[in-house]
Amino acid sequence: MITLRTAIAGPALREFVRIFAQREVTSFQSGTACVVEPIPARLEQTLEFQFGIPYTVHHSLGHDLTTPEQAMIGAQVTGCAHIELQPGIVSFGVFFGPTGLSRLFGVPVAEISHKSHDAALVLGMIRAVRERIGACSSFEERVQVMEELLLALAARARERTPMLSVAEHVFARRGVVGSMSQLAASAGLGIRQFERLFVREVGIAPKLYARVARFQSALDMKIAVPRLTWLEIAHQLCYHDQMHMIHDFQMLGGDTPKQLLAQIGDGRPSAVAVKEKYFADDAFLLVRGSRDPGSLLAKDHENGQSGT
Repeated sequence: MITLRTAIAGPALREFVRIFAQREVTSFQSGTACVVEPIPARLEQTLEFQFGIPYTVHHSLGHDLTTPEQAMIGAQVTGCAHIELQPGIVSFGVFFGPTGLSRLFGVPVAEISHKSHDAALVLGMIRAVRERIGACSSFEERVQVMEELLLALAARARERTPMLSVAEHVFARRGVVGSMSQLAASAGLGIRQFERLFVREVGIAPKLYARVARFQSALDMKIAVPRLTWLEIAHQLCYHDQMHMIHDFQMLGGDTPKQLLAQIGDGRPSAVAVKEKYFADDAFLLVRGSRDPGSLLAKDHENGQSGT
C-alpha cells in the first residue's frame, strides 16, 4: 500500500512553497515486489528526504539514479521518467514553485534545471535539517519544523530578477500567455534577447517552459477535478484542439492523457493536495482572450500569484 499525506504551505511561504508531502510504501495487495509509476515533465523544484530504503528513478534518457538521503531536484522537462517504489520507502518532500527553492537557498535556477543533486553537496546545512525532521514523530511535526526553517530563510530570500518574474508569471498562468513575442515585449526586450536571457537564468527555453506549464496544469486539473472531460480541459487551457493536447502528453508524459492518468498514482501530490478548490476560481485565466501578458504580469505581482 502507498500512503500519501500532503499539507499546503502557510500563507507566508506560498510565494515559495506549494506543498509538503510524505509517501510511505508498506506492501502491495498483488504481492508484487515493486510498483513503477511515471514522473512526467514538471517545473517545480523539490527538496526530498529519505527515511527508509532508497528508491530508483529510471530517466527517459536511459540512465538510472538511486536517490540519496537528501536530494535537490530542479525542473525536469526532457520527457517522462519512472520511479520504482518498494515496501520500506518513507519519503518526505518539499515542493517549491519553479523559483522558490533557488530564491530561498541562493542556488541559481538554471544550475539545477534538468538536474538532481545530493543536497548535502550543495546546501551545507541540509544534513542537520534531515536529522532534525527525521527525529519527528509525525508528518505534521515534520511540516512544522520545515516551515520554521523556511520562514527564517524567507526573511532574506533573493529578490526576483525580471526573467524570474516572467517565469513565475508563466507558471501562475498555466502556460496560457500568448506568444513569446508578447512576453518579450512585456519585459521590454526583443524576442532574441528575451529568449537568450530566459535560458541563461531559467535553463529552459521560454516556449518549452510554457508548454510544460500548460501540460502539467492539464494533468493536475484532471486529477483534482475528475468530472472535467479532457476536451473541456483542452478548451480551458487554450489548446488548439484535443489532438494538440494529446501530442504534448505523449512528448512530456510519455503516453496519452487517459493512459498517463491511469498510471501516475501519487506522482502529482500538488494536485492531490489542492483538489477542486484550487481550480474553482479559474475565471481569472481560463477563458479565451485572457492572454495579455503585460496586464497579467502586473496582476501577478499585486496578488502574489506563484503556482499552477
